[in-house]
Amino acid sequence: MKKEIIHATKSINGFNATRKILLTSRAGLLLLLPLIISLFVFQGWFVASDAEGAVTNLQQFPSTPQMTATTGNLSGTFTISSGPNRLFVVVVSAANNNGSTMTFAATYGGVALTQAATSTSGSQKSSTWIGYLDETGISSKTSDDVAVTITGSHTGAIGYMASYQNVSQSAPITANGGYYFDNTSTTAIGPLAANTGGYGIYIWGGQNTVTRTSDTEAYTEHSDLQTTYGNLKDFGVCSKAISASTNPTITWSGNVNLASLSLVTLNWAVPAVTATSPNIKARGSSQATVTITGANFGAGAAVSFNDSQITVGTVTVVSPTAITVPVTVGASATLGAHDVTVTNTDGGSGTGTGVFVVFGPPTVSSTTPNIRGQGAVSQNITITGTNFLSSATASFSGTGITVNSTTYVSATSLTANITIASNATTDGRNVTVNNNDGAGTGTGTNVFTVSASPTVTSTSPNSRGQGATNKNITIYGTNFASGATASFSGTGITVNSTTFTNSTIVTANVTIAAGAATGSRNVTVTNLDAGVGTGTNVFTVNAAPAVTSVTPNSKPQGVSNQNITITGTGFVSGAGLAASFSGTGITVNSTTYVSATSLTANITIAESATAGSRDVTVTNPDGGAGTGTGAFTVNAGPKVTSTTPNSRLQGSSNQNITITGTGFVSGAGLAASFSGTGITVNSTTYVSATSLTANITIAGNATTGSRNVTVTNPDGGAGTGTGVFTVTSPPTVISASPNQRAQNTALTTVTITGAGFQAGATVSFNDANITLGAVTVVNATTITLPVTVTASAALGAHNVTVTNLDGGVGTGTGVFTVNVNTTPTVSSATPNSRGQGTSNQNITITGTNFRSNATASFSGTGITVNSTTYVSATSLTANITVAAGAATGLRSVTVNNNDGSTAGTGTNVFTVNASPTVTSTTPNSRLQGSSNQNITITGTGFVSGSGLAASFSGTGITVNSTTYVSATSLTRHRHGHRGVHCQCRT
Repeated sequence: MKKEIIHATKSINGFNATRKILLTSRAGLLLLLPLIISLFVFQGWFVASDAEGAVTNLQQFPSTPQMTATTGNLSGTFTISSGPNRLFVVVVSAANNNGSTMTFAATYGGVALTQAATSTSGSQKSSTWIGYLDETGISSKTSDDVAVTITGSHTGAIGYMASYQNVSQSAPITANGGYYFDNTSTTAIGPLAANTGGYGIYIWGGQNTVTRTSDTEAYTEHSDLQTTYGNLKDFGVCSKAISASTNPTITWSGNVNLASLSLVTLNWAVPAVTATSPNIKARGSSQATVTITGANFGAGAAVSFNDSQITVGTVTVVSPTAITVPVTVGASATLGAHDVTVTNTDGGSGTGTGVFVVFGPPTVSSTTPNIRGQGAVSQNITITGTNFLSSATASFSGTGITVNSTTYVSATSLTANITIASNATTDGRNVTVNNNDGAGTGTGTNVFTVSASPTVTSTSPNSRGQGATNKNITIYGTNFASGATASFSGTGITVNSTTFTNSTIVTANVTIAAGAATGSRNVTVTNLDAGVGTGTNVFTVNAAPAVTSVTPNSKPQGVSNQNITITGTGFVSGAGLAASFSGTGITVNSTTYVSATSLTANITIAESATAGSRDVTVTNPDGGAGTGTGAFTVNAGPKVTSTTPNSRLQGSSNQNITITGTGFVSGAGLAASFSGTGITVNSTTYVSATSLTANITIAGNATTGSRNVTVTNPDGGAGTGTGVFTVTSPPTVISASPNQRAQNTALTTVTITGAGFQAGATVSFNDANITLGAVTVVNATTITLPVTVTASAALGAHNVTVTNLDGGVGTGTGVFTVNVNTTPTVSSATPNSRGQGTSNQNITITGTNFRSNATASFSGTGITVNSTTYVSATSLTANITVAAGAATGLRSVTVNNNDGSTAGTGTNVFTVNASPTVTSTTPNSRLQGSSNQNITITGTGFVSGSGLAASFSGTGITVNSTTYVSATSLTRHRHGHRGVHCQCRT
């Protein structure tokens, strides 16, 4: 028989394993199955994770194949049960008589499985795949289908599937060897030596007619496949937790033509220690049960601490993640954190660093708060110290303090909830903490004090009525402290605030519910230290008044000073008695006590008050309040929206004004009125519910401006229209611009300035030969309109009149002038020349027909006319500036009267002269202090005459005189070194 040995290597989490796989050339190829399974075992796929370190078989290999086919692919369904760290194995074997190449591929739930090994022998081929079921995709598979694709022809194929749990990829394994027999009649194989400890799996296989007759080592059988496929007769997998040396031997009967046996030992996973509970114990603690939590604890595991003074009793492995063990901490055990080590029987160990702490007896250093008053109930006191355990309890020295509970916070902090009796002695108290672990107690001396509680003797006022709000109650007593709070017994009294005055007085601001029970109440004062004092029956809740009806029960918006009778019970005379109405817009002017069942309220209702029902509340002097719900109604009053006409002049008389609005009512007392003074309403006439006519007279001195109009109905309801009417004054006309035009001049826009102009105003001139266009009222002071002066318009001054729509008239006398349409003439200019660079020079222009609006201009560029002043019909004065770069030579002068007539020009009546230049001085320097020095100035363009002057820049040089020598030379007196400026005038 032919035998092949191949090597397969797999690296898992850094652990490399190379194992031999034995193949046969006959149908006994199925022996490959247990050998491949052993490959996975060698590579650490099976790890102990239960208390015995056993790998658990979820679903074993069955006695018959789950997938078979004589040709083509294989398929089947395999649903895996739940469990930790699951491993899925698929094994396929196929025969091909013609020896052609076959390849396999397998998927589970649509996800490709990992091919672990593939072997061939002659015409046989076998392959094994694995899927670690916590992998992405495997765990989220879409179905339970297994599909094996076979590329190449075959004459028969079978497939098997199995799954295991508690399998880890990271744990080491130990190979214990194996036997393989070919063409032998040997009927016994083994024994194979198993390592002590761990978990053993062995795999067997037999060919031809064989029967396995013994398994004396009591291994758990996971599968025992018997089939007539090919020559394979029997194979399977067994496992066992090994606590002592267990060496399997397998015995066969019959003609054993081919047989195999292999054994591996799975070392249990290395244990890990994560925590202990309790994780802290005091020196001297004895036989305290400690629970150790972690992972991979195996049966028979041992526990140790890194201090010989910490000893352990019998170890109980509860599960792979939990161990319990009695622990005794010696009196001299080292204080602080200690390591805990768990060692499995296979020698694997794990240590939890610092997971257990040893400390001494507790100590108490302080309490917070460190003082509480007599009568304090359920107060949380923080006790600070060292070495506290979760089992600790606290106690207080003396009597009168009850510890309701002790809560462990940390090794340095506990919370004790205490109640102090009202008669507990006031003094310092010791606080003791007992860890209840037999290792002693710790006491803080006088770290807590019981203080005297407050007392309550009386209140002032000592009563208030139901419904009273925000009432200050003065509480008298003793031992009050800043921050004290007050409370009242029973329900229905809310303390809004408590104000500390001194040790004998606090003030409580209270609100008493309308439904609060009447009668006596206790008053309690609680200090910040929780000390409590109570005054028994020192305050009384009185019955509140009741409101049953009001008469009249309605009034309209806008009425004032209306007397309303309120009927009810329990009304009390005195300061503080008051009636009020819900909502806004109703003012109670006064409340008058009539009897215990009757009050009178004088009210005013604003025009803006919301119409509808209102509650009426009566408040007694003791603050007690009673309300009549919906006992009064505000009716809608009249409303004023507009007037027509909406303005009239001062001094107007018997003017009919239509008032428009809503809610007007006919009858005696219907009246209209206007705000301010100076408007007399002669009569008010009802037209309809939306219209009245008021006949008015406006005094001549009535103030101008907008006025409110008020309509009062016969029932007193009033409504006001704000600013709906205006008292106006006649307009005034101050000026027109332009204010003159010549006869027979075309259309020109004239601006009229004044005051009191109204939209729609009209304009007129006192000459029909002055025609006007459309009037534009720009604002109250400005009107613009087109004006045409005809050839027949009268010469001279004219009046301009503005008439408003309300009849107001204003006239500007002589504000517009009509001139003869005559062209001005220009005959001369004096002086008739000026040099380049001159500024602010007055030039007299002489001619004829000049008007007061006339302006002058000079031809060419470089001459700026700063102003033109009218002197007479034959003379104007033009103030000019000639630019330094103005062209020299003759200029024409033009005068325009700006009244629409043609301008007049004097040709070449003015000349621009060239300006002088200075080139040097001789001598060109003089000393400081020199006087009467003649300096010759040389240049060009010098001109003899008045105004010829030389000057020096800076200060300190005085020019005594300037003498003209020639057009190129001047002489002057000066001293100093400066620039020289020559000014020549002509």
